[in-house]
Amino acid sequence: VPAVAAAYKLKNRAEIKENINLGLRISMIIGMPCAIGMMVLAEPILLLLFSSQAASASAAAPTLMVMCVSVPLMALLQTTNGILQGVNHQALPMKNLAIGAVFKVVITYVLVAVPAFNIKGAAIGSIFVYAIALLLNLRDMKRHTKVKIDTMLVYVKPVIASLVMGVCAFASYRLIFGFTAGNTVSVLAGVMVGVIVYAVMILMTK
Repeated sequence: VPAVAAAYKLKNRAEIKENINLGLRISMIIGMPCAIGMMVLAEPILLLLFSSQAASASAAAPTLMVMCVSVPLMALLQTTNGILQGVNHQALPMKNLAIGAVFKVVITYVLVAVPAFNIKGAAIGSIFVYAIALLLNLRDMKRHTKVKIDTMLVYVKPVIASLVMGVCAFASYRLIFGFTAGNTVSVLAGVMVGVIVYAVMILMTK
């Protein structure tokens, strides 16, 4: 917020653009691998945390996988909130989140009542609240800053790096689990492989 606010006050458009793209890129670099990592290892992670309630942990895995989608959306939303506050539009993030919340209530109410969705309907509702608020924030940010986002650097490259990481983490988990039959060791190994692969992919994709 201070970086964007200072550049905005000085009318330094180049610095505004740089700070906005940097903020969004960092959000994706952190949020996307968290989402993909938790998604591909949802059941093993829950079994690790709640080993005494294996059946419940396994049943909760699909809901966690759905909720993972909201992680990068929430990270980007928080960043765009800061950007809009930095350019003197503090009310817009609250208004956009309120609009998203209305959609969340409606979607959750409808989907939870459908047996095929059940509790996953609430997770889907959470995705919508962040997605809608984020889209509105991005619209307002573009309107008030006129900054063009570097799509390849901000969105595409972190997604590619995260997907490769997710495949390697899941494959490592399955491979090690097949040899050791131990969930804890396999999860930790899968996470470590994921961290290493992601670091390499971030450097490779620049």
